[in-house]
Amino acid sequence: MAQYSPGIQEALSTLPYLRRLYGDEAALSVSTRDEFVYYESGKRLNHGIRPGDPLKKGGVSDRAILTGQRVSENVSAQLFGFPFLGLAVPVFEGREIVGSLTVGMPAEIEDKLQDMARRMNTGVEAVSAGSTGFAASAEQLAATSSELAANTDKIREHVKDMDAIISLIMEIATQTHLLGLNAAIEAARAGDMGRGFNVVAEEIRKLAGRTQSSAKEVTQKLTRIKNNIDVLAEHVFQVSSVSQEQAATSEEISAGIHDLEPMARGLIELAAELVK
Repeated sequence: MAQYSPGIQEALSTLPYLRRLYGDEAALSVSTRDEFVYYESGKRLNHGIRPGDPLKKGGVSDRAILTGQRVSENVSAQLFGFPFLGLAVPVFEGREIVGSLTVGMPAEIEDKLQDMARRMNTGVEAVSAGSTGFAASAEQLAATSSELAANTDKIREHVKDMDAIISLIMEIATQTHLLGLNAAIEAARAGDMGRGFNVVAEEIRKLAGRTQSSAKEVTQKLTRIKNNIDVLAEHVFQVSSVSQEQAATSEEISAGIHDLEPMARGLIELAAELVK
């Protein structure tokens, strides 16, 4: 193997890593200031260069040597049937430029990268908009659930108030029944003179009995209603708790997605920078 200057040897030593970095589509070359010392074609991209061939004047390798800077060039599909990108950097030994290191690759790779970056940015923007709406809906659900839980507590209090009213009705019915019973006793003592009063007393006792029966039915129904309300309240509290957690989580997700937006835009800029 020919011996080259330390700078050229160093450039040659990087080629295995460049191959792994850019894949088998890339064409790789190393040159001195005058001629190519190494060339390896890509899977489709083959310039037909051989070691010892002179540098093409005005090519990316030649321009990198002349300018001392990184040079890139987009080449149309006319030459190989597909566009490709040439990238070249000067090779230094100290401050002296002794050659160039060049990579050529199909431009469709960069096109795909840019397209993927644009799609990612579009997707992030769409998800960001959706997550913002979802967070707002979750917060509204949490607020509605909290309000429903508060209303459920109020219904419980109303049922307790009704319990007190039913207890009062039962007490009145009991007292009315006793009053009717006492009236019947007094009517019996009065004999024939108390017959009319006895009829009234009987009606009073019947009314008291119906009142007690109705009050018991209402009490049973209220008990079932109260049990159902207790079950409903438990579910409401569970929904309220979950919705509040959901609202908090959705805010975190929304914030994370908003953080992705500048990254997606940065990826588009980076992909564009690669082909300059």
